[in-house]
Amino acid sequence: FSFIMLLDQDEVARLLKKRLKALEEIMVELREEQKHIVSSPPNLKLMVTDLFEHRLTVFEAEQSWTQKVLERTQAGQYPFQEKKKSA
Repeated sequence: FSFIMLLDQDEVARLLKKRLKALEEIMVELREEQKHIVSSPPNLKLMVTDLFEHRLTVFEAEQSWTQKVLERTQAGQYPFQEKKKSA
């Protein structure tokens, strides 16, 4: 995020959309893996479930933040590098 001013607006939006797609794919995979949790020691399944939920919560927060930054980017609310003109 700290280098956002070095890129043009379109490039920033493209990269943010790419990150949103990657986050969605990660969360889908985690949710699928969570369905297959098995455990033998008592309460291990609960602990593993809590770890999955923690990771999902972190990814959901990042997804929300990234979406907000994308919306502000598309609205031109950040300072961007001017788009280089083709010669």
